[in-house]
Amino acid sequence: MKSALDAAGPKLLLSLARRGDTEELLAYADVRLAARDELVRAFESCRSMLLEHRAAIEEIATKLLRIGRIDGVSAAGVIRACRGVKEAP
Repeated sequence: MKSALDAAGPKLLLSLARRGDTEELLAYADVRLAARDELVRAFESCRSMLLEHRAAIEEIATKLLRIGRIDGVSAAGVIRACRGVKEAP
């Protein structure tokens, strides 16, 4: 991880850096807090997307367990069906 100052203000942002820098950067409480905040936001975003698309995910998982594979066109069809989007004629 590597810390950097946001151009819009003093908010501390994190980005990827050399593996060897992580321990040193995490010695600073403000960097640890920024890392935690970023991870919490990422967790909340992922959780929200998974919950929003849960029906499609479960249907695709069921097909994978039953058949062993699913192509992108079929997966997209499941997603559209779960969203209530009609297929083009």
